[in-house]
Amino acid sequence: MRKAWLAPRQRALIMALGLACGRALFAVPASAEGSSDRVAAAQALFDRARELMVAGHYGDACPKLEESQRLDPASGTLLNLADCYEQQGRLASAWLKFLEAATASRAGANVDRETTARDRAAALAGKVPKFVIKVSGDPTPGLEVRRDGEVVNRNQWGVPLPADAGERIISASAPGRSSWRTAVTLKAGDTAAITVVIPELAPIATLPDATPEVRAAPPLGTQRLFAIAATGAGVVGVVLGTAFALQSKSKHNEADRFCNGPACFDQRGVDLGEEAKQAGNVATIAFTAGALAVAGGALLWFTAPARTPAARIGLGAGTLQVSGTW
Repeated sequence: MRKAWLAPRQRALIMALGLACGRALFAVPASAEGSSDRVAAAQALFDRARELMVAGHYGDACPKLEESQRLDPASGTLLNLADCYEQQGRLASAWLKFLEAATASRAGANVDRETTARDRAAALAGKVPKFVIKVSGDPTPGLEVRRDGEVVNRNQWGVPLPADAGERIISASAPGRSSWRTAVTLKAGDTAAITVVIPELAPIATLPDATPEVRAAPPLGTQRLFAIAATGAGVVGVVLGTAFALQSKSKHNEADRFCNGPACFDQRGVDLGEEAKQAGNVATIAFTAGALAVAGGALLWFTAPARTPAARIGLGAGTLQVSGTW
């Protein structure tokens, strides 16, 4: 069963005005800019929200009342929305909506409704959780404080700020400073405001003025360039020697089909033997030349004189230093 949301005298007054029967009895006259479709949709949402509230489904009812109020503002919708928030435990939100309902009722010259809304707001005022944001020392230039991602204006610092119960994330940031954040838990009914102190933000560490010296790789020099070229040529010779050696072996194996040792009984065997011999000779020459070239390249490389770096580059405070042999 839904909790009573008014004192007996106030409940009787609201029920007499027909709160449970529909928003139309609480609505201020529809503005000319509101279309009939919007008004109809707002009424349908209101009716459905009332059914959900009677059943105790406030989590489903409150969003429908919010949308109904957006489509066609009415003080009756505000009263029901405030009551819905209160039943959810969102006391700060309920308190604000009751105050809004009082203002709307005053604009509509409905004194009884204004009185009811203000009485409900007053009854909640002492139960609404609050927190105070304080900044240590002089505020850092550019300091920005946020509550749950929303900026807290500097004029609100040091002032008890109403908030719904639950966990709230407070964060602070400033240019050139490390960011800071903390979490506070607010409870409904707490009479003392929770104080959140923003500490002085630490400066962000900067790079040192000077960085380690960067040395350019020394040039290879003419002798080592020749060493690389000789080694490359030697590798090519070894590869060619291997290829011709394999070809020679293949020719010998094929010639054996037509020969019995050195004696061949078919001209094909004689030709294959000759081709095998020629391929073997080429392989020997290529292997020999390649091996000599690789050996020569290694000798040139390891006997090359040491070279000093062509340039050295260093970074200083606002300077670039380049030195070396050119």
